[in-house]
Amino acid sequence: MTLSDTITKDISRLKIANTTTSNDGSAKTGENQLSNTTNYTGRNGTNEPPATNGNKASDNTAPRIDLESLLSDALIKDTPTKSNDIDQDHHDFHIRTLKEQLIDPTPLEEQELIERIARDIEEGFGETLFEVGKEDDGTTMSLSDLDIGKITQTLTRITTAKDSRIDATCQLLFDRGCPGDKPAIHAQTTTTTSAISSLSESSTSTTFSAKATTKSKSKRNGSATTAAAAPAACSETLRRRVYYLIRKKPSNVNELLEVRVAVAGNVDAGKSTLLGVLTKGQLDDGRGRARVNMFRHKHEIETGRTSSIGLEILGFDKETCMPIISSSSSSSSYNNSNGVSAAAGVGNTTAVSSATSNISHNRKMSWIDICSKASKIISFSDLAGHEKYLKTTVFGLTSNAPECMLLMVGANAGIIGMTKEHLGLALALNVPVMIIVSKIDMCPENILAHTLKQLDRILRSSGCRKHPIFVHNSEDVITTSRYFHSGRICPIFQVSNISGEGIDYLTMFLNLLPISNGGGGSNFKNNNNNDNSGGGKAEKNGSNNYYSKSGTTTANTIASSSFMFEINETFSVPFVGTVVSGIVRSGIIHSGDNVWIGPDSLGQFWDTTIKTIQRKRVNTSVAYSGQSVSFSLKRVKRAQVRKGMVLLGKTIDVKDENSPTADTNGKDGTIKTIPAPTPISYKMYEAEILVLFHSTTICNKYQAMMHCNSVRQTARIISIDTSDQTLRTGDRAVIKLRFISYPEYLLPGSRFIFREGRTRAVGKILRPIDPKEERDIIRRITNGTMVLEGSREAKSKAEAIRHQHH
Repeated sequence: MTLSDTITKDISRLKIANTTTSNDGSAKTGENQLSNTTNYTGRNGTNEPPATNGNKASDNTAPRIDLESLLSDALIKDTPTKSNDIDQDHHDFHIRTLKEQLIDPTPLEEQELIERIARDIEEGFGETLFEVGKEDDGTTMSLSDLDIGKITQTLTRITTAKDSRIDATCQLLFDRGCPGDKPAIHAQTTTTTSAISSLSESSTSTTFSAKATTKSKSKRNGSATTAAAAPAACSETLRRRVYYLIRKKPSNVNELLEVRVAVAGNVDAGKSTLLGVLTKGQLDDGRGRARVNMFRHKHEIETGRTSSIGLEILGFDKETCMPIISSSSSSSSYNNSNGVSAAAGVGNTTAVSSATSNISHNRKMSWIDICSKASKIISFSDLAGHEKYLKTTVFGLTSNAPECMLLMVGANAGIIGMTKEHLGLALALNVPVMIIVSKIDMCPENILAHTLKQLDRILRSSGCRKHPIFVHNSEDVITTSRYFHSGRICPIFQVSNISGEGIDYLTMFLNLLPISNGGGGSNFKNNNNNDNSGGGKAEKNGSNNYYSKSGTTTANTIASSSFMFEINETFSVPFVGTVVSGIVRSGIIHSGDNVWIGPDSLGQFWDTTIKTIQRKRVNTSVAYSGQSVSFSLKRVKRAQVRKGMVLLGKTIDVKDENSPTADTNGKDGTIKTIPAPTPISYKMYEAEILVLFHSTTICNKYQAMMHCNSVRQTARIISIDTSDQTLRTGDRAVIKLRFISYPEYLLPGSRFIFREGRTRAVGKILRPIDPKEERDIIRRITNGTMVLEGSREAKSKAEAIRHQHH
């Protein structure tokens, strides 16, 4: 039996809700917009989901799910899974069965196993999910409790030994086959104030029904629940499967694994409250206690609504892989009931006590304390949900480069307001989405059922083309986390911030969320390499167009990408000076290095020096591609810096084609460092655009706000490559657009949002247009009636107008 067959059986156990039809005209309009967005991203992305006909399913008939298509060979090849089934590459590894090798390995087998785990950890950017239960030929292992204990000892010994080159933490994550099909860590818990342990995990229904909802609701309304006693010893079973989480221990803050998650959704959906529960470990009281620490301004505390981009982190311990709770109180923490199940394994009482000891009494843990204990960090961006703050929300999505979006939906409200707008933004930026249905403790059964059916219908529509998967148990969490970045599935969690129901599964999913290309975002998915330090390579996107023509460096001779950093925020710190924060898009930078900064209002760059570097508020001496860091700059005033500027390296590593080690074609030569030419910014760009929705037509001189990475500026369409020079809803064309205020530095291939109020269009930068070509284009289009600001023609025309008035 192949791995594809095995995973197909796993996926078939997941609960998938019915699809329903709707006659709501506004909903169909939103789905059409999402359809255009998905078609565009699918055309430009790497994984385009197949079209589905989910809207035609009836209420009483379960949909036919094409699991073979979901787990096709292309998906398995393209999706970076962390499954660690030992293949048949090494003939010496097949002298005995895999079970015997894991229980009592010989020195040669142990060395082969170490090499395999080390290679998989490197491919997983620092972590991997090791699965035990299948032999190399596909047959099922017969595992007893004694066998599991010996396998755990073997994996722990080879991964945590001081002389081992792996130096990782190994935790038994989940044991499928024990009674109740639950992680046995639940047996370590005692009486709790939440009803999380009473969640029905034995249900095999693949459809959502009101009966199941009523049953779950009655359990949620129950009083304090006592966890089941320790499970009976698991007898040998042909269906037993065990998962181990192996994660490398970081030696410094630069080796921390980081996943950036954007939290979006309609106003009053519970975004800030959920982050407060996840990061502080305290359940909400129904009056906003958990969300207070997430707000940055006084008016946010008074109104309870986020108006800015809030940042918070959730760390996972490097010794136990447990969530690090930064709260000062342990009495109301969910950590004692469900937080421990997020990573710890069967019988791991040390993990439970260690996780509880992570809570610092009478004091909140700072980011420095969390980073010193953590091996993996989840960086949350709390975005605004109100429509009048949409500009801020779009900027947070484009500038922070999130690797996934956590979309909040209120169970009592459903998909209303800005929910579809935020979902469309995620589809336009090709960001994977997971949905959190909140407030299930206060929602009636019929309303919750309607909300889940509405979610199922929209996700299966031609606009989204995703398979909704309702997460009900730990095995669902493991399976969905392995295929999440494929873009085909959308896990749905049902949580309550008051009772704590579902929080453990969400925390576990975040813990297992795979690292996407070394911490890089969705806009630079190719910026990765196998360097253990975290440096990255940028895709060949014609970045040499941004250097002056006097430079002789070409893209073919660049051995590694030069340093590039986009500024998202600026500060003025007393006794430090100007500080800028953002994301390193490519390259490596050290403290003390000289860099270019710009462009200013005239499009010029000037040089400065990196004084100090911080990552997650921890001092470091170097920053790598994909990391979110802060720099303090020398000889720069805060008034000179704005959002959208970039820092560029002043040197480039190139291949020495004249090196003695190079062949006749100049390949495989040594690397040498040369000065980088002065960068150039541009005011006009050629781009491909897709109109999502517009009430009339778009023609030349149309102006809208453009969001591209950290750039946010009004742009005007100069020309449209169509026969009638107009665009309507659903049209796609190549356009030339020009910024209104000042030049910007944008790389070809960057995706952008063209927004007028709500989102109107999405697109991709094709190439910059130099000033000479820009003048020729404008003269040709306007027949000489329109001239550029600052040009000789513009000055002469302005002088003539002044004389005429006099």
